[in-house]
Amino acid sequence: MNRYLLITILTSLFLTPAIFAQEHFEGEPRPEEAIEHEIYMHKMELEERQHQAQMDFGRQSRQIELERRKIELMKLEREMDFEQKMREIELEKNRMALKKKRSPHKQPPFFTLGRRRNMFPLLAVCFVVHILVGVWVYQDIRRRNAGSGLWIALGLLTGLLGALVYAVARLGDSRQTQ
Repeated sequence: MNRYLLITILTSLFLTPAIFAQEHFEGEPRPEEAIEHEIYMHKMELEERQHQAQMDFGRQSRQIELERRKIELMKLEREMDFEQKMREIELEKNRMALKKKRSPHKQPPFFTLGRRRNMFPLLAVCFVVHILVGVWVYQDIRRRNAGSGLWIALGLLTGLLGALVYAVARLGDSRQTQ
């Protein structure tokens, strides 16, 4: 028993300082706690980076989506502008066709009732000129005793032009006879 008592006393002498040596002091953390704290801080830093990366990814994906929508909107605006211009061209074509139907660019018939009344004196003068040319050619053929009735028909049908051709032919005949 003495032995046990001696072992107990010696053990209490040596263990007490060892126990007090491992006690935690307020100013200095234990190594296990420091490592746990470092691991916790590293874990929190990783979570913060992951959260920041997720936010950046979300922001970038929203920005990409916004750019895609802007491009789609510009495409739709261009298509609408194109369709609008095509409608304007079609409308202008229809207006021109309608305008052409309403007032065609064709000249109205030459002999309308109003123009017939205005043309009567001119036609009468032309008729008289043709008759006078025919009479003149007939009298000249009779007086000269040369020529044929073909010149009379030509004078009646062509008027002043026929008289000019007859006069040229007559000048040629008068030079041959001299």
